Amino acid sequence: PFQVKRFFKEVGVRPVDVASRAKESTPWISENGEMWEVTLDNRTIKTPAKRPLRLPSESLALCVASEWQAQTETVKPQIMPIMTMASTAIDVIHPNPHLTIEGAMRYFETDTVCFRDDEPELLNLQNETLDGLLSAFEAQYGVPVPTAKGVAAPAHLPQDLEKVRHLLEQMDLWRLTSLQIATMNLKSLVLAMSLVDSLQHMTVERAFKASRLEETFQQAQWGEVEGDHDVDAANARMWLEAAHLFHHASRAVLPPA
Repeated sequence: PFQVKRFFKEVGVRPVDVASRAKESTPWISENGEMWEVTLDNRTIKTPAKRPLRLPSESLALCVASEWQAQTETVKPQIMPIMTMASTAIDVIHPNPHLTIEGAMRYFETDTVCFRDDEPELLNLQNETLDGLLSAFEAQYGVPVPTAKGVAAPAHLPQDLEKVRHLLEQMDLWRLTSLQIATMNLKSLVLAMSLVDSLQHMTVERAFKASRLEETFQQAQWGEVEGDHDVDAANARMWLEAAHLFHHASRAVLPPA
């Protein structure tokens, strides 16, 4: 496969002169008026769409810089999730946030945490693991999360769907990006919002396990396909860890331990 050799020596981080960018459309300026960029040999990194990679906190810029610094003889984008997410935020989500929001809503309408199995042992595991989380979600966001059995879709009320959509519309660029990545890897907007907002002290591992209760149960019965299930799980964990870090770093705070 085509490879790009490491073409730089020095990786740096520096603040952007926000005042000089006052006329630009820069929604990624932080609440305290900061904006940061990462440099390779003193040149500002750009996104794949050739936009300057400007970030809302020094913490997030340092995360991106560390991924570039970790590259050895060749540049491997597949192990640079924070850089990928930052570029996605600027190039894809910022121009069309409604597309990301509608995609998240589709996950919510058939959220994996809404479904219950007929098998008694698995059903008991689902209830024990998820019922408290759904109650906490309703208490936090004012949105009940109905459950369903079989192939029937959960009976979300239209007004509750609108509440969730409104919550997503109020999110800034960076939180929405984190949420998108978490939702896609958990197949659950409920779990993704719980992780991003640390609801019930949610951790990556707890969210991951809660998203795969049925799969884990079936693997316990029939075994795991080596090179398939394990690789998929490792990849999902990587992106979930990255989304968790991305969200908190964009706010210049460390994620909860």
